[in-house]
Amino acid sequence: MIFQPIIPVAWLLIAAALLTAFTIFCVFRKPMRRSHIFRRIAIVAFILIAFARPMAGNENIERVVSDLNLFFVVDNSGSMATKDMEGGERYRFEVAKADIKKIIRTFPSARYSMVVLDYDIYQSLPLTSDASMATAAADALRPRKSNATSGTDLSDLLEFATKRIKKYNERNPDRRSILFLLTDGEESNDKPTELPKNLSGELSGGIVIGYGTEKGGMVPRISNDNQILENEFIRENTMSDEYHISRLNENNLKTIANKLNARFIRRDDTGELPNDLDSYFWSNMKSADSAVGKIDLYWIAAVIIIGLLLWDATVVAHKIALERKAVK
Repeated sequence: MIFQPIIPVAWLLIAAALLTAFTIFCVFRKPMRRSHIFRRIAIVAFILIAFARPMAGNENIERVVSDLNLFFVVDNSGSMATKDMEGGERYRFEVAKADIKKIIRTFPSARYSMVVLDYDIYQSLPLTSDASMATAAADALRPRKSNATSGTDLSDLLEFATKRIKKYNERNPDRRSILFLLTDGEESNDKPTELPKNLSGELSGGIVIGYGTEKGGMVPRISNDNQILENEFIRENTMSDEYHISRLNENNLKTIANKLNARFIRRDDTGELPNDLDSYFWSNMKSADSAVGKIDLYWIAAVIIIGLLLWDATVVAHKIALERKAVK
């Protein structure tokens, strides 16, 4: 038996304590020992039980998509504006946006959240079940002005995301968290990405999607109004005449995927994400996350409440009828 309260636990505990104190008072106070008082105490008690939302495990119930929290962790830094996707026809961030929207369509009943790295690291979408909000957050992705960016630090991005994922996991322990990391894998310091120690333990699965090609491309400069300047490119440094070539860091992303027990998908010139994303998750969930479903039991308390209310109403009606008869 587990409980998933629909009101704050503190309120339930306070109400239960007050109800218990009142019940004890009625037991020891002879004038209060009335059947209708204890009947109404029972009604309130079962209301509190219903609010506590008792649940039981049922191995015959299959977990559904609505049990999933999908966390999109998105590299939206300047290198994602490199135009080397689909034969040099599309920017990396454009393909990433399309992929996010396809994932949302694949899991239409899940909940979604988005953490973004551009000039800063922030949560652009709190956890929501509104697919249209998640789609709008994806549509808003676009690398920001070049003079505001501080480079790419996937380690910090994942550290920030881990804190958010942990917070939601603590609030909803019966749900499963899935990570989608969308990036080209480049780190500004050229060091491998360091993963938070507790990230893997917070996840039930994940996919790391890498954007870009081995050949790579020049990173365009982005104006102060966030427009991509296709004829201006970022140089290696202020003292260099060489343009920076951004390439997919596949080794770094595969290492991340292996440490997270996640799937790696290389997105270079391919047209679409694989169509087996949903079946992949159901067949690759961690064994610690059992496929045991849960059934609500609050309806039992609701039935008892209805029965007690009918009983009380019958007694009151009978009493009123007797009083009227006595008056006549």
